[in-house]
This record gives sequence, C-alpha cells and structure tokens, in this order.
Amino acid sequence: MRRYVGNAITNEARRTIPASNPMCVALRQSKVGAALLEAAGFRLSGDALVASNLAMLFQVQGALEPALQSRLDTVGATALLFALPEELLVRTLAQLPTRSLFSLRRVCRAAAAVTAQSRVWRARCPVGLRRQRLEDGEAVGWWRLCQLSAIWDRLERSLSREAQLSLRQGAPLASLAALPAELRLRLPPHVLASLACHDGQRGSAGAAGLHEPGLFFLGARLLSLSELAHEAARAPAAGIGGDGLLPLTTREGFQHVAVSDDGAVVLVSGFNAHVKAPSWAHFLERILRTTV
Repeated sequence: MRRYVGNAITNEARRTIPASNPMCVALRQSKVGAALLEAAGFRLSGDALVASNLAMLFQVQGALEPALQSRLDTVGATALLFALPEELLVRTLAQLPTRSLFSLRRVCRAAAAVTAQSRVWRARCPVGLRRQRLEDGEAVGWWRLCQLSAIWDRLERSLSREAQLSLRQGAPLASLAALPAELRLRLPPHVLASLACHDGQRGSAGAAGLHEPGLFFLGARLLSLSELAHEAARAPAAGIGGDGLLPLTTREGFQHVAVSDDGAVVLVSGFNAHVKAPSWAHFLERILRTTV
C-alpha cells in the first residue's frame, strides 16, 4: 500500500493501477486494504483503479510511515488501521458494512475504543435520530441507537399492519438524557435506546373497549417511558424492598415481560420468573427468530 501511494504521489502515470494486478486484487479483497484504497482516493474506472486527489494520497502517506509498516509486520493490518489519524480513521470505518463494524468492536480493547466514537455510528442511524444533538445521543450510546434501530427496522417488517401503526414515535434523546438518576439506573442502556426508536405502543379502541395490538403473548403491549417511570415508582429496586424486576409490557393474564437490575429480560408468570435473554437487544433478536 505504501508503494502504491508513494508512486502515485511522485509519478502521475502511476496513479492508474490495473485492477487485475495481483497485489491490487489482494488489497481490494481485504476489508482494511479496500478501505485504505478508498481513503487514498483510488476509484474503479473501467479495468483500472485511478487516483485523482493528491491531498488524499498525502494524507494516507502520512499515516503509512516506515515505523508503522514495521509494526504492521508484527501485529497485523488492524494495528495499522488504529494508527491512522482520527479523521482518516473515521472515514475508513465509514466504508465498512454495519455488521462488520459490530464485529470489529469485539476484536480487542483498541478496536472497542476506536469504534466507540459517536460519529462512526451516528451516520448509520435513521434520519430522525441523526437530526438530534450529538451530546444527547452520547448519553444513550450511538452504537446502541444504531443497533436497536436496525433491529426494530427488521422487526417492523414482520409485524401486522395494526401492530406497526400502534408503535409510538421514539422518545426525544434530550428527554432520555435528562431522566432522573434513579430512573436511569432502572432502565438498562438497550432499553433506553429502544425507547428512542419507539416510545412504547398505543392501544386501539375496539368494539369491546381498549384492544391491545401487542407484540408478544396474548397481545401484551410495550410500555411507554411515562408508564415505565410509573412502574419504577411502584416496583422498588432489588435490595430496597423489591425484586428488581421492572415491567416492560402490560400484564396479560398472569404474565408480563420485565427487565432485571442487571439488564436481563425476564418472563414473569405468576410467582415464577424465567430469564429469556441477557439484554433487551438479544430479546428482540429472539422475537425475530421465534416466539417467547
């Protein structure tokens, strides 16, 4: 990569690379290599890669110093990626598919720190979330907002028309960021991110009164932020007279879905409680695959 960039800077004729070149093919097949080619301004034109932006070439060359290349030989391409200047790194990560970016978060601590940057995830969120203040989203976590909005997008496509229409608009990020500390402690981050996508469900009036369209067993309806605040006041946290379970849905029969103080999602049936998922995000993913 250093050679391609260096040659392109010093010789205008070398700013065109045959796409069939074996080294070029290897770089394009590598996620990091493809991202660096993109960051350096190489674009596919016919059967060749062509670089036309000299500033982009110089920027990448500054990152690919001999010392970094030596480090690359010992610790691999991921280290080189993390050594890029912040602005270039954000642009490089922007080329990765969202699923790959989530995978990158789990590679190591350095990867988790780099991919925690709000700008990386905010750009992938729906327009309604992107228009809100960066600082308000950071209170919830932009990567969680991206994750939950993607899950809800898939979930909505599997719902009936009635259930789709019952979903409320998301709670403003500013209101989530301003929640009282005691309530924030009861609402795990994934639940807060979910509320930013949909602030619960509304019931619809039917012939026999209020009909709950629901998403779960027997038509259980998701609670809104105001309803959750009411439930939190009624259900003390564990250790202060309560069992630590905060209802997330309406009670249908003897059953409802709740969240524990450690973020696990629980199906409460009478006096029994069964853990269904380690987090709300995992629980919604399970809803996509099966029934509860």
